[in-house]
Amino acid sequence: MGIGAHGEVRVAAIKPVRREPSRLVDEIHARLLEMISLGQLPPGTKLHQNRLAQEMGVSRTPIREALLRLEREGIVTTQPGRGMFVKGVQRAEIRELYEARGTVEPIVARMGCERATARDLAGIEALQRRHEHRYPTDVAQAFRSNLELHTLLVRPCGNQPLLRFLESTWHQDAAFRIFAFYARDREMTTGMVQEHRQIVDTFKAADGAAVEKLLRRHIRAAYEVLANQLDDMQQEGVI
Repeated sequence: MGIGAHGEVRVAAIKPVRREPSRLVDEIHARLLEMISLGQLPPGTKLHQNRLAQEMGVSRTPIREALLRLEREGIVTTQPGRGMFVKGVQRAEIRELYEARGTVEPIVARMGCERATARDLAGIEALQRRHEHRYPTDVAQAFRSNLELHTLLVRPCGNQPLLRFLESTWHQDAAFRIFAFYARDREMTTGMVQEHRQIVDTFKAADGAAVEKLLRRHIRAAYEVLANQLDDMQQEGVI
């Protein structure tokens, strides 16, 4: 708004409100991620951009951008001449990831337990209580929240090379796909939170040796559940 030369009031033209393209891509990305994690788009599913655009009521452009983001994250893969597909979970990926975690993470958590401050303990307890009160239902949020707890358990160790190794392990492109595969079963998620409670209580009690033992068992149990799930699904021809 302004005043013209002859005193008239000038009202600036109101720009139309438009949906931010980046926000739309974020929403489509989140929706596709949810569909993949819930098994609505199982491993091996071909992702038809036209069909997805029609179902979501949008153009192909944001669909393609969201799919390219998923590809960078290792969730989707492009097969030359065939198109984009939901990437599956391979037993070798599960074994390698959990071998790496099971070898290093329990030891680093023991070091963290032995060096944790009162502030560290308060942060771990607060996050665990949030999980027990209301664990995230969105798989992407659950993955980040679960990762945050495991990070809080090892961070007090203060050993940067070890922390960088674990961070690289947790952020492998297979990590989310494996977690999503695991988190499809609500009972498994509940059991995971219960196991975390035992680990957190032991961590707070400053029993480093017991923390190492519990975390190693926790990681091993998760691997066995995933491997058995994968075997069952392959036998049933689901994947």
